[in-house]
Amino acid sequence: MSVARLECPFCSEEIPERAAVCRACHRDIAIPAPLEAEHRELSLKRDALRAELGDAKARLADRRWFGRRLKNTPEDASS
Repeated sequence: MSVARLECPFCSEEIPERAAVCRACHRDIAIPAPLEAEHRELSLKRDALRAELGDAKARLADRRWFGRRLKNTPEDASS
């Protein structure tokens, strides 16, 4: 039975996938489960914010396209 292997991110030594420490450079390569969960959660929030920003940019582009003013200008007050 073959064990899945991957490269150590620090020294590129091939190590077992489930290893907590690299046998070559002795660096800790295990990521705690709570940290992985937090990373997933933050990645989802980032993606949602990127989508929201894209929507906001599209709405602003539409407003500019149709010639609407985005804020009051001095010439508006004199009319």
